[in-house]
Amino acid sequence: MSTTFNPDGTVPSSVEGWTKVAVASSTNSSPIIITATGHGFNNGDTVGIEGHTVNTAANGLWVITYLSTNAFSLNGSTGNGTGTTTGYALDYSVLPQLTLPSDGDLVNASAINTPIEGSSDTIPWMYKRVGRYAVYDQVLLGTQDSNWTTGPTTWLSGTQPANSSWNDLQSLTFDPADLTPLVVQRGDILVATFTTTFKVTAGVSQIPLGLGIVFTSGLGSPGTATIITGSAIAVPSGLAQVPISITAFYIAQASDANKRWDISLMMHGNAGSPDTYAFCGDRQLVVQQYRSNV
Repeated sequence: MSTTFNPDGTVPSSVEGWTKVAVASSTNSSPIIITATGHGFNNGDTVGIEGHTVNTAANGLWVITYLSTNAFSLNGSTGNGTGTTTGYALDYSVLPQLTLPSDGDLVNASAINTPIEGSSDTIPWMYKRVGRYAVYDQVLLGTQDSNWTTGPTTWLSGTQPANSSWNDLQSLTFDPADLTPLVVQRGDILVATFTTTFKVTAGVSQIPLGLGIVFTSGLGSPGTATIITGSAIAVPSGLAQVPISITAFYIAQASDANKRWDISLMMHGNAGSPDTYAFCGDRQLVVQQYRSNV
């Protein structure tokens, strides 16, 4: 009877899919041994390590050797430090499968070698399924206003900064309790959309708003965000309140690789006559992270 194989020669087995598993530690050894409680990986799986600090040599795609329910080693790796609780592991071992006939099957090798070799090239397979880029992950954060009967509740207010630059008002994504925050690799595309209600409560001009981004190694608090070019909008004064929607696109650079990303709400200052403002009502942030299939 015929046997089904993955293109890397392994026999398909059940995997955990795209569940992120927190990396608890890593060894400064060759090979690197990763501790990840209840990882669920199998011997010979291809596993990606992302966002791990100190022992940065662990980051990347590796074929693993199963050691225990809580540990595995990265074949061919060499550590450059002892890593602690940062980053996560993902199982990449879901591949298109091939069926090889055994002796006696009514198909000969010359008839199937070419199709098999073509099928083993996973790049066209991925392009066919999802295109050049696939949605790697997405974040949906929302807060509902419970006071719509008497008017929207203000959740952030103040006076426009008295300067001529972009200012980081508030992080929209940072959660100190999240031990497996998403990180980027070079070439990843982030598409962020933020919606809420805004009003200029006093003043005669307009207030520019936008989305900013900041990258952080590990789990610490983010620094000051930088405005994402092209995301700015301007809200004029004289409106009681107005719904706003801000969209930003960002392509991750080499210097961003294996760092956590955070999105911030940004406001441009007014060095002459700062206005006062209020954000109110429901708010929602949607971020989609795309990664190349190449």
